[in-house]
Amino acid sequence: MEVFDKIGEESESDGLSIEADVVIYNTMVDGLCKEGRLEEGLHLMERMRSTKGLAPNTVTYNCLVDGFSKVGDIEIGKELFDQMNEEGVSPNVVSLNALVVGMCRHGRINSAIVFFNDTRGKGPKGNAATYATLITALCDVDNFLRRLICLIKC
Repeated sequence: MEVFDKIGEESESDGLSIEADVVIYNTMVDGLCKEGRLEEGLHLMERMRSTKGLAPNTVTYNCLVDGFSKVGDIEIGKELFDQMNEEGVSPNVVSLNALVVGMCRHGRINSAIVFFNDTRGKGPKGNAATYATLITALCDVDNFLRRLICLIKC
């Protein structure tokens, strides 16, 4: 972040400066999210908009949606997904899968199915990974219920 904050400053030796673009911002947002610094990633996206006049794109949002979904902050991930649509940034299958995987990992399989069904026809289509995630989650629930019934009977 220290180096990133120096972007845009003129170099003392040659008087040149480098301006941050969407790719640099996305790289920073992604790194912050992977390090669990999600709030900083959100603030950086806002800084990108407000101070640089750069528009977040699908990659920017996907980093944040994935990060929040992985830690179980599904509501924030869903809000970001909805914000994408409102701002005209098209969610893609990566956006969809990030939320579906997050919901399933955090025991919200019904929410994942409802979300997936709601996006069908008006948003990104699922792929093999989407279906595999949903099938695996449903099988895990079924196996858990079978083990629980077995324990109760024994």
